[in-house]
Amino acid sequence: MKTREPNRDDFPFALEGQNGPLMQQLNSALYTVSERQDRGDRVVEYHYSDGRVTATKTFRFSKQPYLFTFSIAVTPPTPYRVQVGPGIRALEPEEVDSRFVMSGGIYEHEEKFRMVPREKTAFLPIGTVQYVGVADNYFLALMRPTHGGDGMLKRGSIEDPKTKKKHEDYFAAVNAASDGVVSGDAFFGPKETKLLDGYGFGDALQFGWLGLIARFLLGALGWINQFTHNYGWAIVVLTILIKIVLYPLQHKQTVSMKKMQKAQPKIEAIKAKYKKSRTNAEERQKMNVEVMQLYQKEGINPMAGCLPLLLQLPILWGFYNLLSHAIELRGAPFMLWIHDLSEKDPTYILPILMTITMFLQTYMMPATGDPAQRKIFLAMPFIFGFLFKDFACGLVLYWLVQNILTIIQQGIMNKWWKDHPEDLQKA
Repeated sequence: MKTREPNRDDFPFALEGQNGPLMQQLNSALYTVSERQDRGDRVVEYHYSDGRVTATKTFRFSKQPYLFTFSIAVTPPTPYRVQVGPGIRALEPEEVDSRFVMSGGIYEHEEKFRMVPREKTAFLPIGTVQYVGVADNYFLALMRPTHGGDGMLKRGSIEDPKTKKKHEDYFAAVNAASDGVVSGDAFFGPKETKLLDGYGFGDALQFGWLGLIARFLLGALGWINQFTHNYGWAIVVLTILIKIVLYPLQHKQTVSMKKMQKAQPKIEAIKAKYKKSRTNAEERQKMNVEVMQLYQKEGINPMAGCLPLLLQLPILWGFYNLLSHAIELRGAPFMLWIHDLSEKDPTYILPILMTITMFLQTYMMPATGDPAQRKIFLAMPFIFGFLFKDFACGLVLYWLVQNILTIIQQGIMNKWWKDHPEDLQKA
């Protein structure tokens, strides 16, 4: 069986070293393949010898998914390294150019995890590694050596066998020990949270600087999905639950804005009183004191309008990282035209609905402050809509459901205060 094509080294467990002709010989040679069962494990061995040099590659596959052991031996011993890369899937051209797709090298050295984007460095010697490999948003290929030398990452050129076009990608490698052997275990598979945590590769799940929130959201979605059997509806249910949790703060925000709207004529009167003294710092200080005293008298908290949004941003960012890195949601359909919650809406219907509902939500909020500021707020939905048009459907769905719930909440409160104006003062 011929194991590889000549002049290619982008296959897993290819050999690379200073003796180029020998490495090319070992990478393009015909290996004898044998297979056996050993204590319930499947053992596959590749063996090659030309009478002067011998190479043996042994792989043991157990019942642990995607995890296997390897042992590479070359005799007589010669300096070489075993490499994996450029990953276990080829990125599509649009993925390579997308700012939402991360790919590169990863390693753990002295108990510290590092991720190196493929464009950052052409060659990176690491030293002794706990593990080293290559990864993208959803898949991971790594080696965890138990016998061998230092690890390294490098960027190399690959030629597509079909198109003959070349592109650069990342490789990871481990140097052989002085006896010509490198061995350990390897993982080639999806970045499933429970799987990687169980194998000790949990750090490779890079959900960003708000990773704890993303992991919590993923766990919550997974639990809800047991009942909905649809991650789209799981997002809808989770959004409702988040809305319930944040309701007290959002209620205070709306009450504060409504009170500020009611007190706006008094605020404008104070500003008009000091209009001629705008350049006088002392007079401006007096004006600010009077405004704050009015806020206190009317029960207005000027910061109440910012807090719910500030709390929403980490959740929004957590959802963004979750949907662009969690393989559990990759390819997960919702309904109708939405076949993958991790991809953008090809019809742009969701972003358009999100923009419309966000505008309606903003329009329904009590108008306060400068009319020019009001116009800026009303323009924000269109800015968000433009930004969200290329975001994952799941993220847009979350924001859309939030908008709809807020519109319902605001409509109920507006009607209640219209019929019971005395309750606003008590709130």
